[in-house]
Amino acid sequence: MNNSDIADLIDEIDILIPTIMKKMEFNTLAGIFGINIDLTISQFHVLMSVIYNEGCPISTLSKNMSLSPGTMTGLVERLERKDLLIRKHDQSDRRVVTVWLTKKGVEFVSTFQKKRMEFLKIILVEMGKENRDMFISLLRTTDEIMNNLLQE
Repeated sequence: MNNSDIADLIDEIDILIPTIMKKMEFNTLAGIFGINIDLTISQFHVLMSVIYNEGCPISTLSKNMSLSPGTMTGLVERLERKDLLIRKHDQSDRRVVTVWLTKKGVEFVSTFQKKRMEFLKIILVEMGKENRDMFISLLRTTDEIMNNLLQE
């Protein structure tokens, strides 16, 4: 493969990956799924992080998401006003504030995840078994090569 062919592939990758990622973003999928909720992508990422780290301190959440504590506090406050999150003071150390999903938050995340799974299932079924297997294999290979390059 010559340099021109590689440059053409890189150009196509540079177009396809952001295009596909844009289609997988929360706001795009929420519209497709008919979920009417006013959330920014950052607020959505906070909710998704909390679902896997429920009850964690805001400080831990901000570190995990590489956000400043002030930015995280603002995001949490806005999600609290939307009744999707609740903050609680830790009983053993009142300075520590933990974050929890409300019932509405759990329902929203659960509905979104279910619809996202249905959407991805349609895509994977449409690919057919051979393309699906090749797709997963290529993703794993790409991840492995990137991990090796980043460790050097």
